[in-house]
Amino acid sequence: MQFSEFFMKATGASPYPWQSRLATAPAWPDLLRIPTGAGKTGAILAWAWRRKYGGDALRTKTGMRLVYVLPQRALVSQTADTARTWLSRLRLEGEIGLSVLMGGSVDHAWDLEPDQPWIIIGTQDQILSRALNRGYGGVSRFRWPLQFAMLHNDVQWIVDEVQLFGDGLATTAQLQAFREQFGTFGPAHTLWMSATASPEWLQTVDVRNAGRELQVWELDEADRQALSRRLMAPKPIHRCPVKLSGPLIKDASAYAKELAGWFAAEGPRDGLALIVLNRVNRAQAVFQALRQAMPDEDIRLVHGQFRGRDRAWLAEEARTLSDRRAILVATQVVEAGMDLDASLMVTELAPWTSLVQRFGRLNRTGTRASARAYWIDVDCANEQACQPYQAEALERARAQLVQLEDVGPQHLPRDIDPLTYGRVLRRRDLLQLFDTTPDLSGNDIDVSPFIREVEDRTVSVYWGTWEGATPPEVLREVSEEDVCRVPLSRLQDYLKRKRKVRGVEQVRVAYTWNSILGRFDPVSEQRVFPGWLYLLRAEDGGYDPNLGFDPDNWAEVPHPVEVKPASDVDAEDAEEDNGPAPARPVTLAAHTMDVVQEAQALHHLAGGEDMADALREAAFWHDAGKRHPLFQAKLRLAMLGEAGYRERYGHTDRGNLYPPHDTELLAKSGTQVGRMPDYRVLLSPHASSNPAEAQETPPATQDGGTTAQAGAPVAVATRNDPARQARNIRGFRHELASALAYLDAVAPEAVNDLRTRLVAYLIAAHHGKIRGQIRASTNEQAPEDGRPFARGVWEGDELEAYPIPGLGDWPQVRLSLSVMHMGQDHRGRESWAEGVQRLLEAYGPFRLAWYEALLRVADGRASRREEVESREP
Repeated sequence: MQFSEFFMKATGASPYPWQSRLATAPAWPDLLRIPTGAGKTGAILAWAWRRKYGGDALRTKTGMRLVYVLPQRALVSQTADTARTWLSRLRLEGEIGLSVLMGGSVDHAWDLEPDQPWIIIGTQDQILSRALNRGYGGVSRFRWPLQFAMLHNDVQWIVDEVQLFGDGLATTAQLQAFREQFGTFGPAHTLWMSATASPEWLQTVDVRNAGRELQVWELDEADRQALSRRLMAPKPIHRCPVKLSGPLIKDASAYAKELAGWFAAEGPRDGLALIVLNRVNRAQAVFQALRQAMPDEDIRLVHGQFRGRDRAWLAEEARTLSDRRAILVATQVVEAGMDLDASLMVTELAPWTSLVQRFGRLNRTGTRASARAYWIDVDCANEQACQPYQAEALERARAQLVQLEDVGPQHLPRDIDPLTYGRVLRRRDLLQLFDTTPDLSGNDIDVSPFIREVEDRTVSVYWGTWEGATPPEVLREVSEEDVCRVPLSRLQDYLKRKRKVRGVEQVRVAYTWNSILGRFDPVSEQRVFPGWLYLLRAEDGGYDPNLGFDPDNWAEVPHPVEVKPASDVDAEDAEEDNGPAPARPVTLAAHTMDVVQEAQALHHLAGGEDMADALREAAFWHDAGKRHPLFQAKLRLAMLGEAGYRERYGHTDRGNLYPPHDTELLAKSGTQVGRMPDYRVLLSPHASSNPAEAQETPPATQDGGTTAQAGAPVAVATRNDPARQARNIRGFRHELASALAYLDAVAPEAVNDLRTRLVAYLIAAHHGKIRGQIRASTNEQAPEDGRPFARGVWEGDELEAYPIPGLGDWPQVRLSLSVMHMGQDHRGRESWAEGVQRLLEAYGPFRLAWYEALLRVADGRASRREEVESREP
């Protein structure tokens, strides 16, 4: 199918010439600089056509995943709706996936599909945080490395409306430079798009050092002919008699009343009137003043601090709103992406790039004969009046405006303000962010300076109701329609507010989910961080469906998140060694064979046969640590319950458990494990397979007998063994035991080889919990004899031999944690941290993360297949 036919089928219109060039060009440009209303979103169709019909020559140069980054949630919703409609019309929904990443959204279907085309549309907060390995907003911290890999390998990034990104724009440029420096699997390219952008904005330090000239595309003569009506649209402009100065700066209500009075008396108008304010509180005040002054008019309010459910009308009515008499009061959210066509615009003075975007919403189609604009001057000597902008930028914009009588595209000067960045991502920052291990207090590196400026940093909040002091775990589940994004400072303002109710002081508290401890933690205004998701009490107010977020409002918030029945525990979202549970148990041998099979199916994504072979070896060893009696005890407890477990395996008079003694080991219990009580299992210092060393009274069997199977491995302590210890089953990480078992099985002369260290790393990292460091958790049980321990594994733990039919055997092994210490151990093995650093030097962070992701995908796909098969009759 030719691109013109493809585009027509999706949109009902013919493509502009530049869109056709983008689809068929051998390589995409770096910067696409075209006016508003020229169809930039059509780049999605150019990518989809290249993937579907472009042939091998274009397909191999076009990333498997399209990562579409936007500065605002309203733009994300609109772009996602458009893309969804296009895929439906093209009948590609089952062939090209679509995921949306916004505050509160935990959609991660895309990160287990490295071999399928996928469109990922999200805000700069959500996508850039994931691209920095510190995903915001509800995604499990243990899933960060997986999404990091998928966002940097075999990808085409589109960064749209770059003039609104601030410091995040520098981050997108640096990440592209780093992808070119370190290398990736498959192509990895970035296309920046804007009506008002300069190539100089993208010349960050590592882009300059690369010495590559950025390719810029603009409209050619054919484009200008096709877009002539829009480009020649008349837009006369006048100064508004109302000015933001003097007492009106601090009194938003007085300012709003004066502006509403002038607007009501301004004269006849038809169609949509658009009033754009620079601050949310002023927009809220003007909206209320207009409703009082003009009660019979259709007046709407839109800004970025609404819940999804309360701004849904905009996506549904944006296009039709332009065709009827209405007033839309808005903030900067209308500057980009919104397909509005106003006949009257009133805007506060803003930086020139912002004003150009706002003027793009006036007479957008060129069909409004009486279109006109007014600009409100701002006292630039007053810092509060200028916020959120700098006075110098406003003064430069004023100097441009006073010279203009019309702000149509053909009259606007091409001068673009210079851009300076407060914080720029450097190479050392990226490498430091590769390791997602939190510090000893559970904290992480703050990536917010690389995503937005300080004054523009935001958080996501939602409201719920519950009984008691602490929110229940089920309130973790929140949909996008319930989430509201607000500036960090406004949430802090909300938390500072107090009031007395019948003599009792009412204090507001926010809650955030602690994935390490599996609970909600309360936080105060000093402990809120950019990008995080916070739960608030609906009874504490702070929101109005008509006005949005409002710290002064104490009325109970309507439609809070409801407590729903608990869903399955996310295997990636707990410190516990959990896993997805099929309807029937799965043996350890069967699961290992399934994962090896899935790894073999992904061999074409490994980048070569040597790497594919390393991936298969890692798949074979990835669950070897599940032989550990603590893990087997956990699964049997899930299957049998405590009473059934004690009946089958025996019990002690001190409440501890004996380990299981079954010949066939399990990988999955057939029952969701979840967060288990504090069970303790009696283990001797070293597990033994000698039946003579079993306890004096053999444990009971399932049928009530007392005879253990002859020759079965028995990893238990004798009743008279003074060295036995009760080991906590919580906190045990099987993948650490797996990696240590693999290192023990490798020939001593090869244990420090790069390939050996790669396989060991892939094994340890396949749940995202053991990566750059091996160290004990802050609250885990320590051995009484002082031997090394980490993540539930103790020095000297012994794993019995176990066969994997058709693949080989796991030999008996005694685990050693000596690699967790710096330097070489007594066997000449380098430390774990040193090995990971050598891997980073050899492969770079993006490819190493990609190999890590492939094993996780193979494991995840095997588990999903097992779950489906277990439910079949």
